[in-house]
Order: sequence, then structure tokens, then C-alpha cells
Amino acid sequence: MKFNELPDVLIRLKEMETDGLIEMESDRIQVTEKGRPFVRNVCMSFDLRLTRKKPETQLFSMTV
Repeated sequence: MKFNELPDVLIRLKEMETDGLIEMESDRIQVTEKGRPFVRNVCMSFDLRLTRKKPETQLFSMTV
């Protein structure tokens, strides 16, 4: 399976790491205590349906 969006995912994750929400290593991503309320946002970074289709209608409830 090809994952063309991986560079974009890593950019989004890097922003979360800068904000202290996650810690990234070469083989894992760990959500920090500060990031626990935002775990859904972290997961959304990997949602290919969300990134590939960019739907005009809302697929999921909005996050804060």
C-alpha cells in the first residue's frame, strides 16, 4: 500500500510535537499528558479519507 500523504502527516505531527502534545521518535509516537485531550486530533492526522477527499460536507464532529 502506498501512503503518498506521509510527508503531510509528518508535518502536522511535527507541529503537534512543537506544541508539546506528542513526542516522536524514529519508531513511535507518544501522546504526552498535555496532549491527551487532543488525541483525536493526533489520530485525524492519519485519516486518509479526510485528507484525500477533503469533503465539502462535515464527516465528523468538529474538534476544539
